Amino acid sequence: MKQYNNLPLKIQKKWDIIYSEELSNNIITFRNQEGNWGALRKQKNIFSTNYNCIVEPVFYSIHYEKEINLIVAVEYSDEDYQLYKLFDKDGVLAGSLQAKYLIIKDNYIIKETNCGKYELLDNKFNTLIVEKDGLSSIGCNLFAFEEGDRYGILNSLGEIIIQPVNIKIHSRVSNNRIIVESVPNNYHIYDIHGNVEKDLPYNYILRASSNTYAAPREENLDKFKTIIGKRLDDYLEMTDFDGKWGIINNDGNEIIPNQYDYIDFFRSDNYYKVGLGKMFLDQDDEDSYISIQNRDYPYLAIKNTKWGVIDSQNNIVIPVEYDWIEEISDGKLWAVNKGGLLYYNSDHQEDRWDISGGKWGVIDCNSKVIVPIIYDKIITSWFRVKNYIFVKNITDNSSYYDFDDVYDFDGNLIVDNIPNIKDNMFRSSDQ
Repeated sequence: MKQYNNLPLKIQKKWDIIYSEELSNNIITFRNQEGNWGALRKQKNIFSTNYNCIVEPVFYSIHYEKEINLIVAVEYSDEDYQLYKLFDKDGVLAGSLQAKYLIIKDNYIIKETNCGKYELLDNKFNTLIVEKDGLSSIGCNLFAFEEGDRYGILNSLGEIIIQPVNIKIHSRVSNNRIIVESVPNNYHIYDIHGNVEKDLPYNYILRASSNTYAAPREENLDKFKTIIGKRLDDYLEMTDFDGKWGIINNDGNEIIPNQYDYIDFFRSDNYYKVGLGKMFLDQDDEDSYISIQNRDYPYLAIKNTKWGVIDSQNNIVIPVEYDWIEEISDGKLWAVNKGGLLYYNSDHQEDRWDISGGKWGVIDCNSKVIVPIIYDKIITSWFRVKNYIFVKNITDNSSYYDFDDVYDFDGNLIVDNIPNIKDNMFRSSDQ
C-alpha cells in the first residue's frame, strides 16, 4: 500500500519536500517547493532509517514502474514529445527514450512516436516491433494492433498470429482465449489462432468499473460486466441500459449470471453490489430533484430499486432490500441505508452516486446486523471505517467529529473507555 506524505520532518526540510509517495522496494517519489520531482530510497538498519536521494529533483514528473523495476522520470514535456529518463533502484541511469507517451505492461515498453505510430521495446530498450497503429499488450507475449478499422494480433517477434479482420480485441489473453467484438455488440471467444470457440449471448460487455472509492482493484480488472438488453443512450452507466447484468472473466466464463438490474464492483474481489428494480434518470419531472446544501440535483428514481450484496458464488450476503449500500471495510463491512434518496453527485471530487436522508446501519460479511439501522450517519474517512464504527444523528450544531455511539466490528456498543475518534480515522498517508 502506498504511503503519502509520511517522511520525517527533517527529511522534508532537507529537500524542500511538499509531497511524497512511498512505493514498492522502499522507493519514495517526491515533489519539492519548486514543483520538481525526484526520488529517495529508504534504507533501514538496526539503529536508524536513512534516506538517500537517488534521483535529483529536476524532473517534470516521476513514477516507479514495478514491472520493470525502474524509476521513470520525464525530463522535458511538450505537445509533441517527452524525454524520458529511466533509473534503476540505485539511481543509475538505465536508458533514455524520446516518445510522445510510454506504456509499460507485461515487462514490455510500448512507445508512441510523435507521428502517432507505436513501437515495442523489451525491458533492455531493444526495439522489437516498429511502425504499428494502436499497439497494446494483451498478455502471453501477444499484442493487438490496428489496421484501419481492423484488428490483428502479433507476437513479440513481430510475427502475425491473427491477420487483421473486422473485430475489436475486447480482453487480455486468458487460458489461450480472448473476447472479441465483431459487428457492433456481437461478442465471441477466439483462441489465440483466430478460431471462434463460441459465441457469447450478451448484447454489451463493459470493462470493470465502480462507484466505490478506490475500486475496482487490480485483481478485478480481468473481469467484465455483461448486459442482456438494450441501451437507452443515457450518459451514466447505471441508467444507460435496460436489461439484466452479470459478470464474466477474461476468457468468457460466467461468474455471476445475468439476473440483476445492475451490478457493481467493490474494493474486495469476492463481493458485488447488486440492484433489482428498473432504474431511470428523470430530469424533467420537478419531483425528481433533491435539494442538497441549497443546490438541486436530478436523482435516480428508485421507487422500485433495492440494493444488496452477493459473493462471487452468487450467494446473497446482504438481502436485496436496502435503498443504498456502501463498502466501508474491504470485504468485511457494509453501511446500509433505508429511506434515503439516491442522486448523482457531480460536485464530488470524483462524480459518484450518493444518498441523501434515510437511516444507516452496518451489516458484516456473515449477514449479521452489527449496527442497528437507526442513525443519520456512519462517520468514515476515505469512505472507510478503521478499528471502530462511529455513528451519529445529525443536529444543526453537530461537527464532523461529533458522534452519539461507537461500536466495535463485532457489533458491541462501547459504553466504557470510549476510543478517540480522531485516533481511529484513516489519514492520507494510509492510502
